[in-house]
Amino acid sequence: MHGVASEGDTPPDPFWPIREGYFVFPESLGRVRSARGRRISRAAARIDNGLRVFLRGSLLESHEPFDRADADLIVVFSDRRQLAALPQALPAGYHYDIRLLDAQSGTLDPVDVALLHCRSLQVCGPTLRRAPVVAGGRFAWQQWVKYCPALIPGVLDTRVPRTVTHFKLLTRCFGVLSFLLCRRFTRDISACIAFASEHSPLQSERLDCMRCALEQGRAETFDVADIKRGLHAAFDDHFDAG
Repeated sequence: MHGVASEGDTPPDPFWPIREGYFVFPESLGRVRSARGRRISRAAARIDNGLRVFLRGSLLESHEPFDRADADLIVVFSDRRQLAALPQALPAGYHYDIRLLDAQSGTLDPVDVALLHCRSLQVCGPTLRRAPVVAGGRFAWQQWVKYCPALIPGVLDTRVPRTVTHFKLLTRCFGVLSFLLCRRFTRDISACIAFASEHSPLQSERLDCMRCALEQGRAETFDVADIKRGLHAAFDDHFDAG
C-alpha cells in the first residue's frame, strides 16, 4: 500500500499544497522515507481486521528523523475491538503518538481530520477516500484554537516533560500566520522557525535555541511571553473568518 523512497528523493515540501481553494494530499508523501517508518508500516500492514492505520510526521517525511522522534500514527476504527490488534502488530522500542478516530463519530477533531486527509499515508485497512480540506479562514481558526498560545506558559523549562508539546504548539502558530499572510500553511518546525525569522529574528533564534536544548537534553528555561503577545497581535490583525 505504500512505496519506498530512495535516498536521492527530494524531501516533500513542508507547505501543504493548495489546489482550487482546497488543501490536497501531495504525491510526494506517497512514499515512506525513513527506515523506522518503513519498519512500522510493514508491521502495521499485517493487521487485517478492517482497522485503518496511517503514518504521518517525520518518520514519513524525513530520511533521517530525529533519534527520539515519535512514531506518529492516525488510527481510524469502526469498532473498538479492532484496536486490540494494534499493540500486537506494532514493533516495540518506539514511542508512539497515536491519534484514534472513531469512524462512527460525527464530531471528529477537524485538525486531526485535516492531518488524516492531507498529510498522512495509509499503510493498512480498507482504502480511505481522501476528502479535500477547504483552505480558508475556518481552517486557520481551527488550527489556532488547537495550538492556543494563550494556554502555553510564559516561561518554558526544558526539564518539564510537557515543554516539548508546548514548544511545538507555540512554534506551529507561526505556520498559521504564514497561511494568513502568504497562503502557505505548514506544521513543520523548521519551516515555522524560518517564517518567524522574517518577522522577528530574535524570537526565531530563541525558538531555535529551545529546539536544540530539547533535542540535546539540556536543562534551560526560556521566556516566551513576548512571543505569545506577538502571535496574538499578528493573528488578530490578519485573521478573516470569511
